[in-house]
Order: sequence, then structure tokens, then C-alpha cells
Amino acid sequence: MKRLTASMLVLTGLAGMVGCVGEEPELHDVVADEAALSTTQVTLHTWWHPTREDNYTTSDPAWAGSAGAVKDGYSWVRNQGRVFSPAQPRPPQTVALHQWWSATRGDNLLTSDPAWAPGTTHSGYVYVRLEGYLFASPRASTVALASMWSAARGDNFASTDPAWHLALGASRDGYTHFRDEGYVIIDANAAPVLSTAAESSWFGYNSRRLHGKQIRGERPLLALRLEFSDRRFTSPNALATWLFGPGYPNVRALYSEMSGNLFTWSNAGNTTIKYYTDDPATTLDESSYECSLNTAACTAAGFGLVVLRSWSNRCGAAANESCYLSATSGGGGGVTAQIPAADATEVFSLEDLGRGTLNNGDQIALRSAAGYYLGAVGGGGGEVRMTARTVGSNERWTVDLGVSGSASIGNDTWVYLRTASGYYLTAVDGGGAGVHARSTTAGNALRFKLSRAMSTPHIMRTAIQRAAHDGFDFASFDRNGDHLVTQDELSIIVQIPGTELNASVRLLAGLRGCFPVSTVDVCDNAALIDEGSGFTTTAHELGHMLADGGFALDLYGATCNGWKYTLMSCTGATGSFHMDPWHKLQLGWVRPRIYRMDQPGGAAYLAAPSNPAYLGFAEHLPVLLYDPRAPLGILRYLLIEYRRPNASLTPSYDDSVPGTGMVVWDIQVNSANGNPIATAATSSFSGALENGPTPASAPLWTAGLSRSPMWVDGSFAATTLRGTAGPGGLFHLEWSGTTTATRFIPRVDASSVDHAAPGSQLVLTGKFGSRDSFDRVELRPASGVARPLAIVSWQPESITVQIPAGTPRGAYTLYLHDAWSSAGAPAHAFTVD
Repeated sequence: MKRLTASMLVLTGLAGMVGCVGEEPELHDVVADEAALSTTQVTLHTWWHPTREDNYTTSDPAWAGSAGAVKDGYSWVRNQGRVFSPAQPRPPQTVALHQWWSATRGDNLLTSDPAWAPGTTHSGYVYVRLEGYLFASPRASTVALASMWSAARGDNFASTDPAWHLALGASRDGYTHFRDEGYVIIDANAAPVLSTAAESSWFGYNSRRLHGKQIRGERPLLALRLEFSDRRFTSPNALATWLFGPGYPNVRALYSEMSGNLFTWSNAGNTTIKYYTDDPATTLDESSYECSLNTAACTAAGFGLVVLRSWSNRCGAAANESCYLSATSGGGGGVTAQIPAADATEVFSLEDLGRGTLNNGDQIALRSAAGYYLGAVGGGGGEVRMTARTVGSNERWTVDLGVSGSASIGNDTWVYLRTASGYYLTAVDGGGAGVHARSTTAGNALRFKLSRAMSTPHIMRTAIQRAAHDGFDFASFDRNGDHLVTQDELSIIVQIPGTELNASVRLLAGLRGCFPVSTVDVCDNAALIDEGSGFTTTAHELGHMLADGGFALDLYGATCNGWKYTLMSCTGATGSFHMDPWHKLQLGWVRPRIYRMDQPGGAAYLAAPSNPAYLGFAEHLPVLLYDPRAPLGILRYLLIEYRRPNASLTPSYDDSVPGTGMVVWDIQVNSANGNPIATAATSSFSGALENGPTPASAPLWTAGLSRSPMWVDGSFAATTLRGTAGPGGLFHLEWSGTTTATRFIPRVDASSVDHAAPGSQLVLTGKFGSRDSFDRVELRPASGVARPLAIVSWQPESITVQIPAGTPRGAYTLYLHDAWSSAGAPAHAFTVD
């Protein structure tokens, strides 16, 4: 009699069966600790009977299987995931999964449709058993159990395999997807490491935490929009939509998709705070955007805090990043112009010694954050240093526009700074090196752009305190009752009007301590963006708030060659794109398959990260090839992923990736801190390894491309990669294990099946390459004619073959043939018994 479970069941188009379980996807915290759930969950095992053409999936432990297992004519196919045990009470928010059997059709049917509950009547089907309970709606660490029906075979088939996650009504291989039964539990964290020589902990898997906590579940995010009496927002409140939706795009949905439903942001509050009056208790004018949020030295007419940028753009990883005038160690020593981003040591308080509006020809002094003044040693003709605590003759500079008259000087104005003796402040080579005051003739290399600098700690602190004054209850987020609201309990992002911050938007370091707000202290980091910051920039800044130390990391490279490949590179683009797999690895969102580069090659399927089942099973995750011969103290490896805009969702959040194909990330890690090593020329994340500066000249690896990738130092990695198109929107990767091989060589593992009876089927495990390059399998006796074996099914790491009936018993050699080999190669000793 046919077994009464369904391996890959797909239900027929029976009345009442078409549809989908659950409402719109909603992210939930991880259901419970895995150890606590392990005793209440059972695995769904899938089997296939080729004669009956029946898929059978069951949670019956008697039908637990593994590669090569055969039972009562059924061959084991795969484990679909886990459901809650039928022996336990039904958990909340789950649906029952029932097994039915039709002797007439020879069909096992697995369904959660309440119309097929026990006690109902259906022509030709009898009720068999309860298989367990699965979630009615998607959540962290789950994947849909899709049901298909083949009228030609009379077979129902249910699977979590992403290759079968078709649109409702779509068909493949004679099966039509008609329903999703619910959501099966998978464990992305427990995806098997396929190399016995490597452990994922070597590569930092799940190593990045926030206050000791995994980056999981939902984190409250408070959004504050800060207006001023003299500066208002000119656009509608796009920030709330960008963060929480409901439309596309929104950060909440992006992070949910990007993490495989393991993490996202929830809406803790979204408000606009307006300032129309000054606070008389302070010396600042809080109502003024232009001045108030800088320092006590700032007045309505003065500049307050400023930055000075050199003429050339020699310092930054991205185009147009200037070199900032910088006080070494905040003052007390030398001065340079070789810093690409303004921080505390690059921000100066400008004191207009004329005490009026800043005009051409006025004398000024520049004071560092540590209280030292910029001075020309000896009044000029030599070094420039910041050692004086008071303003003397050497610390007086004349602001010169290079024209006559007393024109006023506004924000972002190019100026010269000249000593009383006529020497100009000069950035060596226009920037990128030191600073002196030896030149007496004006020129471009002597010009600096004078710009106001917002004091970001003051902005953040003021916005948070005013939010509390307006009624926001920070204390309600103190989950552990320690009177500290830390970033894992509440994250904060502040938006201000204008575009002055623009490309300088980044995580702020000014709030790493705690300050009092109401009855609690607000602690850790906050993010600041301006009105000109787009969706991807906003999502990028929140990436810096995920874990301790401002993680995730900026991966700009020398020329933004990671642009559109990772959210943590430059973000000057419309649409959106995912983080790279290195960040997902560190955050515990992806656990790649790991192989040594110096061992025999292999083959694997890759799914695009926007595919809903991307994290469901190990056979579709990125591949990590590591080089154990890297220099001492360096961990060097390739991370290979597949990217495809709109792979499974419409729209997806990887829709700005510039094409379809493989991205090969070259990663070299400093073992001291686990961070990628950046060379002078480029970040160690070199994007698609076409070695071009932009996506246009660094396209993704497409099907048919075969070659050895290069490390960033110009040497070749010890492997050859080849990609081909796979089924169901997947991509097939092969690697040779050596740079000398021009193709992948298929093989059978030594532990595979080595005997079988005539007419029987068997599953061989090994590395078999892509189907378009794989030719045939045959048994060769010591003498006589070789006997081809029928290939019943093919996977990159397992194939099912059938021995012809009537094959004489005895010893053989099993041969594999690829599309280019005429003779084949001896692969495996085999006995027909």
C-alpha cells in the first residue's frame, strides 16, 4: 500500500482550495528560544515514488531520511523544515496540517485548508493523520509551504524549495501552484557548514551584537523632524513614509527582506518639533538654524562653528570629498589638511574680531575644540601651529575674498586667510598633506571654503530634550528598569531642514555617553540626516546603528565601486539595494556554505537575496571560498552571491542592482579586529571583481563567464569560477579548486552508494556540475560493453540514477561524463548484486 504522507504535495484544483494562508506579511520577534522549542517541533520529510509518481511528505519519525535512503519504493528527497508537534497542544497563530490519501489516484495530499479538516467528506480521499501545526502568517525564520497540483500525474505536492515558489496560478513541469498552506519553521542559524575544515565562527558569523544582544526581532525607532524659526522643511514629511511605509520604498520592509525576516525597525514615534522662540535660560538662540545650535560664542550675527576645506579633492574615498583643515589631537600641536570627513578636530569656532557681520577684510581667530588658536609661527614665513591659548598677533588672520571692497561673507564661500605680514595659509599641493604659511602670492592652492558646521551633539541633545518636553515618554522604553534607555531599547534619528549636511550624513559620535531626559538617561548613538538625504542614505545611516561600535561599516572603496552592490557603500541612487553578504554574515542573517579554496572544486545553486526563501535552506545561500595559505594574521576569502532585481518580489528591495548575475566579494580581514582591511588604493570590498571603478565598468558575472577572480593586490585566487542559469530563477555556480583547470570536473564522493540490484534506483552524492555540462553516467565492466544508467533526477550535489533491468551481477567501475570529455574518468568502484 502507498505511504500515507506527502513529500512534496501539491493539491489539485479542488473546490475551495485555491488561495493563500495569512494576511499581509508582518514581522514578529523570534518565536522562542530554539532550545525551548526543539522538543515541540518535528521535521517534515519528503519522499518520491517514481512508479506511482507520488510525492509524500510526513512528520512521522519512521520516515526520517537522508541522501540515498530508499523505503518501500520511495526515495528520500529533502527535509522541508519544521512544524509544531501533533502530540502537543496547538500553539497560537498556527493552523493544523492534515494528511489525506486517495487510493484511486494513488495520491497523498497535505493541506491546512479548514474545508479538509477531520470529519469532512471528500470523494476518493480518506483522512490519515495530523502532521503538526505551522504558522498562518510569515515571521522570522519561516518559509512558505507551497502546494502544487499535476493533473497529468494526479499528484499533490507541497514544498518549501524556493525553486517551487511560483506565483499563484503559475506552472512548472506540469505542476500548478494553487495555494500556500502556511509557514514552516527553518533555522537560518543552523544551516550546515559543508566543509569539515572550517567553522563559520572563523569568519565572524553572528559576531556583531548590541549590548550583548543578537540583531533580532523589532527595534523601536523614534523619528524627530527639527524645524527652526528661520528654516522650515520645504518638502512633505517623507521621513515617516521612508521609515515605516506603508508604500514602497520603506526602511521597515527593506530591513525585513534584507535580514530574511530576522530583524527590522518598528515605529516608536514620528513628530515634527518647531522652534519659534529663544530659550532665555541659555546664551544661545535656539530659534535660529543659522547660529543657535553651535556654541555659546555664537551670536545672531556671527558664524559660530566652521569647517575649512582645501581647494583640491584628494582625501576622500568618494568623488568631491575635500581635505579638511584639522588640528592634530584637537590642538596643542600641528595642523594638516588631509582628513576626508569633518569631526571634532576639524571643527573650529570662528571669532570675528570686529564683532560684526563677517565681511571681506575682517580679522578673525580660529579656536579648536580643545581651546587652542590657529597661529603662524613668527607671524608667517614658516610653520602653522595651534599652541596658543589666547589671541596674539600670530593668531590674527585677515579674511580675503581676493577682491576689493567690504562685501559680506556668507556660508560656503571661498576665502584666503592672510597674516599681518602678508603670508597666506596654504595647504600643501592643494590638500592631502600638511599646512604652512610661506606663500605671499595668492593662488587656488591657498583657497579654503569657509562653511558653517552644525554642532551635531547639540542638535541631537536639543531635539531629544524638546521631544520629552512635548510629551514623548522615553521612560516607557526602559525595558530592564535600569533608568537607562539604550540604543537596543530605543534608536533615534533626527532630520533637519536644508541640504548642508548632504554627503556628510553619518552616524554621530557625540551621544555615546548618557544624558538625562525626564526620569531616565538616554544613551548611545543617534543618527542625523537632512532634508536632502534620500531613502537609501536614510537606510544606510540606520545601518550604522545596528550593533556596537557604529556597525555596519562604510565600504566606499577608492571610487565608490561598491555603489549599488551594497547599502553600506555610496548611496547616491534611486531605488534600493541590499547589504553585501559580509555584513549579513557578521549580523547572523546569512550563514554561507564554506569550502577551502585549495581542495577539489564543487557546485552549488545560488538564490537572489530578495527571494523569500533565500535563507530557508543551505543549498541556496552564498558560497564562501577561503584561502588557508593567506599571510599570517590575515583571513582571506571570496564571498560569492547571486543578485537579481525583482527576483521574487514586485517590487523587491534589491531593484537597483545593475543587472543579473554573480557578485564576487574579495574580503581580507585583519584578525585583530575582524574588520576588512582597506589598502591605500581601495577597500578590500572590491565589488564585482571586474576591477572597474563603477558598476558600469564592473558588471556582474553573467552565465557562461569562466575565469579566476583576482584579489585586490592583483594576484589570482586559486580557483576558477563558472556560472550558468539554473531552474526556478536560481543561478548555478561551479568552482574548480585550482586556477589551472578550465572547467569543473564532476565526481562521486567516496562515501556514496557502492552497490545496488538490477532495475533499482540509487542516489549518488558528490559534485556533479551544471545540467547543461553533465552528459551521462555508465557502468563499465572489466571487459565488455558499458551500460548507461538513466538519470532520473539531477541536483548539483546529488543525482538519482536507475540501473537497467537485466544488468549482470558483478564488479564494475562507475564513470561520469561531462559535455567535453569523450573517454570519461574512473570515478567509483561499484557492485551490482
